Amino acid sequence: MNLSAEYAPIYAHLDLHTLKKRALACLHTFVKDENIREQLVAAYTSPDRFDDLVQDLQEFVSLSGEGERRRFPKDSPMCQREALGIIAEFIKIPDVLSVVRSKEELQSDLKRLVHSPSEGVATYSAYILYQLNENANDNSFVPIPNQDVTDWDDSSINSRIELKLI
Repeated sequence: MNLSAEYAPIYAHLDLHTLKKRALACLHTFVKDENIREQLVAAYTSPDRFDDLVQDLQEFVSLSGEGERRRFPKDSPMCQREALGIIAEFIKIPDVLSVVRSKEELQSDLKRLVHSPSEGVATYSAYILYQLNENANDNSFVPIPNQDVTDWDDSSINSRIELKLI
């Protein structure tokens, strides 16, 4: 396939952000199946390198940016939700769970995302933090801060009080 300048207008209609959202949504759907999830993890990395898998997904939810840390991530809420959903599925594998537990920056991001205006992002963040605490040793407990968020829509507060398992 020739991608030279003469063919460039053909690719001008591609929206990479939409492509990224759809790819994450497909991956999230696939990893809900236990067999596919385990095959993907086995094909993606060896057990001593689960860090790469978690790091790649963390890129979509990371709050760190240039300069100061921002309140919410740079990616769209849909990308964040799908990436968090993938992480939520992968932490069902004990080796991946231990890697996620060791990622302090990811845990910090999750604590902030619990207060996201996106219900899906907030719910998956809460679920992951719950699983980290549920399966933790006594000395690896991850506290979830009670953060005041002034830009919430009051109609969505009640839906965030209950932890919805997805």
